[in-house]
Amino acid sequence: MYFLFIVTTACAGLALATVIRIELSMPGVTFLSNNSEKYLTIVAIHAIVMVFYVVIPALFGAFGNFLLPTQLGVRDVAFPRLNSFMFWVTPGGFVLLLHVFLFDRSPSTPLELSSLTAARARGSTTYRLGAC
Repeated sequence: MYFLFIVTTACAGLALATVIRIELSMPGVTFLSNNSEKYLTIVAIHAIVMVFYVVIPALFGAFGNFLLPTQLGVRDVAFPRLNSFMFWVTPGGFVLLLHVFLFDRSPSTPLELSSLTAARARGSTTYRLGAC
Protein backbone atom coordinates (compact mmCIF):
# COMPACT_ATOMS: atom_id res chain seq x y z
CA MET A 1 0.00 0.00 0.00
CA TYR A 2 2.81 2.39 0.82
CA PHE A 3 4.48 1.72 -2.52
CA LEU A 4 1.29 2.39 -4.49
CA PHE A 5 0.65 5.62 -2.56
CA ILE A 6 4.24 6.79 -3.04
CA VAL A 7 4.09 6.11 -6.78
CA THR A 8 0.77 7.96 -7.09
CA THR A 9 1.97 11.03 -5.20
CA ALA A 10 5.30 10.99 -7.03
CA CYS A 11 3.39 11.11 -10.34
CA ALA A 12 1.37 14.09 -9.05
CA GLY A 13 4.61 15.80 -7.97
CA LEU A 14 6.14 15.05 -11.36
CA ALA A 15 3.14 16.61 -13.11
CA LEU A 16 3.50 19.75 -10.99
CA ALA A 17 7.24 19.88 -11.73
CA THR A 18 6.48 19.55 -15.43
CA VAL A 19 4.12 22.53 -15.28
CA ILE A 20 6.84 24.54 -13.51
CA ARG A 21 9.41 23.61 -16.17
CA ILE A 22 7.04 24.41 -19.03
CA GLU A 23 6.36 27.84 -17.50
CA LEU A 24 10.09 28.56 -17.18
CA SER A 25 11.16 27.05 -20.52
CA MET A 26 10.08 29.88 -22.81
CA PRO A 27 10.69 33.46 -21.67
CA GLY A 28 7.91 35.80 -22.61
CA VAL A 29 5.48 33.00 -23.45
CA THR A 30 3.37 32.09 -20.45
CA PHE A 31 1.78 28.72 -19.88
CA LEU A 32 -0.31 29.94 -16.94
CA SER A 33 -1.45 33.14 -18.70
CA ASN A 34 0.52 35.60 -16.54
CA ASN A 35 -1.01 34.32 -13.30
CA SER A 36 1.90 34.60 -10.89
CA GLU A 37 -0.22 33.59 -7.91
CA LYS A 38 -1.10 30.29 -9.60
CA TYR A 39 2.58 29.71 -10.39
CA LEU A 40 3.58 30.29 -6.76
CA THR A 41 0.78 27.98 -5.63
CA ILE A 42 2.05 25.24 -7.95
CA VAL A 43 5.58 25.65 -6.61
CA ALA A 44 4.38 25.51 -2.99
CA ILE A 45 2.14 22.48 -3.54
CA HIS A 46 4.90 20.71 -5.46
CA ALA A 47 7.24 21.18 -2.50
CA ILE A 48 4.66 19.96 0.01
CA VAL A 49 3.74 16.92 -2.11
CA MET A 50 7.34 15.86 -2.66
CA VAL A 51 8.41 16.27 0.97
CA PHE A 52 5.36 15.23 2.97
CA TYR A 53 3.79 12.70 0.61
CA VAL A 54 6.74 11.10 -1.18
CA VAL A 55 9.92 11.33 0.92
CA ILE A 56 8.49 10.94 4.41
CA PRO A 57 6.16 7.99 3.57
CA ALA A 58 9.05 6.35 1.73
CA LEU A 59 11.32 6.68 4.75
CA PHE A 60 8.84 5.72 7.44
CA GLY A 61 6.71 3.37 5.35
CA ALA A 62 9.40 1.44 3.60
CA PHE A 63 12.13 1.44 6.19
CA GLY A 64 9.99 1.55 9.31
CA ASN A 65 7.53 -1.14 8.26
CA PHE A 66 9.61 -3.48 6.16
CA LEU A 67 13.30 -3.10 6.89
CA LEU A 68 13.29 -2.49 10.64
CA PRO A 69 11.13 -5.51 11.64
CA THR A 70 13.27 -7.68 9.38
CA GLN A 71 16.46 -6.52 11.05
CA LEU A 72 15.01 -6.96 14.53
CA GLY A 73 13.66 -10.42 13.74
CA VAL A 74 10.05 -9.66 14.72
CA ARG A 75 6.91 -10.50 12.76
CA ASP A 76 5.28 -7.07 12.74
CA VAL A 77 5.67 -3.52 13.99
CA ALA A 78 4.96 -2.77 17.65
CA PHE A 79 1.57 -1.07 17.14
CA PRO A 80 0.07 -2.35 13.87
CA ARG A 81 -3.33 -0.64 14.27
CA LEU A 82 -1.73 2.74 14.91
CA ASN A 83 0.53 2.16 11.93
CA SER A 84 -2.48 1.34 9.76
CA PHE A 85 -4.34 4.42 11.01
CA MET A 86 -1.41 6.68 10.18
CA PHE A 87 -1.23 5.22 6.68
CA TRP A 88 -4.92 5.87 6.01
CA VAL A 89 -4.71 9.44 7.33
CA THR A 90 -1.97 10.31 4.83
CA PRO A 91 -4.04 9.81 1.62
CA GLY A 92 -6.83 11.87 3.20
CA GLY A 93 -4.43 14.76 3.67
CA PHE A 94 -3.24 14.37 0.09
CA VAL A 95 -6.82 14.52 -1.18
CA LEU A 96 -7.47 17.65 0.91
CA LEU A 97 -4.34 19.28 -0.50
CA LEU A 98 -5.37 18.50 -4.08
CA HIS A 99 -8.90 19.73 -3.38
CA VAL A 100 -7.57 23.11 -2.29
CA PHE A 101 -5.28 23.28 -5.31
CA LEU A 102 -7.96 22.35 -7.83
CA PHE A 103 -11.13 23.94 -6.47
CA ASP A 104 -10.32 26.65 -3.90
CA ARG A 105 -8.08 29.68 -3.83
CA SER A 106 -5.07 28.35 -2.00
CA PRO A 107 -2.29 30.38 -0.37
CA SER A 108 0.43 31.18 -2.86
CA THR A 109 3.39 30.48 -0.59
CA PRO A 110 4.03 28.22 2.40
CA LEU A 111 4.76 31.36 4.43
CA GLU A 112 1.10 32.29 4.20
CA LEU A 113 0.29 29.15 6.16
CA SER A 114 1.85 30.61 9.28
CA SER A 115 0.50 34.12 8.94
CA LEU A 116 -1.71 35.33 11.75
CA THR A 117 -3.49 37.97 9.75
CA ALA A 118 -7.26 38.28 9.75
CA ALA A 119 -7.48 38.34 5.95
CA ARG A 120 -6.95 34.74 4.98
CA ALA A 121 -7.47 33.04 1.67
CA ARG A 122 -10.64 31.04 1.20
CA GLY A 123 -8.98 27.63 1.23
CA SER A 124 -6.27 28.29 3.79
CA THR A 125 -7.82 26.15 6.54
CA THR A 126 -8.18 23.17 4.23
CA TYR A 127 -4.66 23.83 2.97
CA ARG A 128 -3.36 23.65 6.54
CA LEU A 129 -5.22 20.40 7.19
CA GLY A 130 -3.85 18.87 4.00
CA ALA A 131 -0.28 19.92 4.77
CA CYS A 132 -0.29 18.36 8.25
